Amino acid sequence: MKFFKKLFLHIKNETHTYKLSRIDFYLKNVLRPIEYTPLPNDEIILEYGVELASIKIVRRQNEVLYIVNEPSLPENIKNTIIQVIHKYIKDINTNLNEDLSDKILTELYKEDTDTSKFMYAIEYYINKLLSGYGVLYPLVNDDYIEEISCEAPNIPVAVYHSLLSEYKWLNTNIVLDQLSLDNLVLMLSKKAGKYLSIAFPYAEGLTEEGHRVAITLGHEISYRGSSFVLRRKPSRILTITDLIRNNTISIIEAAYMMYILEYNPFIIITGSVATGKTTLLRAILTLLPDNVKIITIEDTPELQLPHTHWDPLITRKLLGGLFNTKIDIYDLAKFALRRRGDYLIIGEVRGEEARVLAQASVLGYGVLTTFHADSVQSALSRLTLPPISLDERVKSNIWLIVHLRRAYRKGQGYIRRISEISEPLNAGSSLNRVFFWDENEDKHYPNNFDMLIENSIVLKRILKNKNTNKGKIREELERRLNFLKYLIDNNINTQKEVLSNVTKFYNKMVKT
Repeated sequence: MKFFKKLFLHIKNETHTYKLSRIDFYLKNVLRPIEYTPLPNDEIILEYGVELASIKIVRRQNEVLYIVNEPSLPENIKNTIIQVIHKYIKDINTNLNEDLSDKILTELYKEDTDTSKFMYAIEYYINKLLSGYGVLYPLVNDDYIEEISCEAPNIPVAVYHSLLSEYKWLNTNIVLDQLSLDNLVLMLSKKAGKYLSIAFPYAEGLTEEGHRVAITLGHEISYRGSSFVLRRKPSRILTITDLIRNNTISIIEAAYMMYILEYNPFIIITGSVATGKTTLLRAILTLLPDNVKIITIEDTPELQLPHTHWDPLITRKLLGGLFNTKIDIYDLAKFALRRRGDYLIIGEVRGEEARVLAQASVLGYGVLTTFHADSVQSALSRLTLPPISLDERVKSNIWLIVHLRRAYRKGQGYIRRISEISEPLNAGSSLNRVFFWDENEDKHYPNNFDMLIENSIVLKRILKNKNTNKGKIREELERRLNFLKYLIDNNINTQKEVLSNVTKFYNKMVKT
């Protein structure tokens, strides 16, 4: 027993030492400015500021680089900052976001340093230090960056820049050695509230600021060493009005979707990676009024709806321990059927939970989800194959498959568009294509309601069930199109504003 006590104490002390050394390591890395040394043939093609950091997009020979240049601090100021941090933070797991700014500045004035002269630079580095993002701080705060990635130690951190998407991933002038990268991924796991160790060498989650991280530690599952991908939360959540303005969806498609949503449909949004599936799903859901109950199920919460009766459920991974139980999407999908929702949403369907969604659609729920697929046809085929294995009869409950594409257009870079909206037919893998996108013209067709009503089997089904006529259906669609035009003309483009107006629209319809 004494042997195990000694062993435990030894490990505990070693761990504590490691934590203290990580603080020093983190502080020195953060306070060391990222600098740009220009070469003779460098061509600056874009330049702007992120707080005090200067960002330069540089063409160097055959490569385009994302360059960060930060202000410098005198060594005496750095040393004082480190001393103050050590006074209040005992180990790296202490919350770095506590308000230390005033304490640090007070100590700097006591030391009679050039505090006033370097005030703005000091504030920048204090914010950088307390953010917990370390050297990534200027990248995380750059609204033009969509994702940040590093696949291994000693290679440049790379970014995906929204204004320069034609260049795909741009290397930065930030290169992390093994120890720096190990420490950074541990900090990112802490930011996301996830446990990361050699025993559990990977994690994914959302940071407090809403950025999505997927991280690995060491060589356990990543051959080249620790790695991370950070997908930045957009500076503003795109709404249906934004998507209509940038032509991701046409106003006729949006009016059609808004009308279809009222009948509790089963809709699947498909597309490859980074085509905007979640963005479209979130925008479509704000076309539902505030008096409906929406249940969402996600691995990593991204939807963030403004509805009063939004009921978000998230999965839980198995971390070990006697009473720890894994709760996956399938478990939550079954559980959600007992929560009396109007709409059941799964952020991304991958397996048997699709069968629960199909069942929910039969029970009268509105069902929406996203699904990775490179075409509508492949999505429909994969739904009948393992691990999903939807029965052919159940598959016929799907109302619409909305497919998104990411395409390159000269002068615009990479754009995201709904490339088609199709209605599965009752038998086999046949599809009725209702809308399509012409890539050459960058236009969505059909561009009038007469052709849409003539082509859409779903609208014909509604027409038959309501015992109405084409003229009435057209009136309903035009009413929604005029409402969407009103939102665009009046620059209504936040989630809350859109929801408020959608709710008024439906309340008015109920009265009349």
